[in-house]
Amino acid sequence: MKSVIKIDICKSKVFTATREKATPDIRQQVLKKLLEISKDIFPNGEEPYPKGSFYKADGDAVYFLLEKPSVALRCAIEFMVTW
Repeated sequence: MKSVIKIDICKSKVFTATREKATPDIRQQVLKKLLEISKDIFPNGEEPYPKGSFYKADGDAVYFLLEKPSVALRCAIEFMVTW
């Protein structure tokens, strides 16, 4: 059984939509920051699944697949604290 973690910052679409005129690459900046933080928190977060836990980056969201729900929960909480 796998646990899927989706990190999608609340209201990120509203945040980026209001800033796209002034900063056209704002979505890429937000995604880059998500990846930068999460790669150190999720086990082998830089490695694609199944070797690591990184599954995909889609728009403003990042997905990870983890074997244990307890690890998934711990990582999600650690991400929130770090963000």
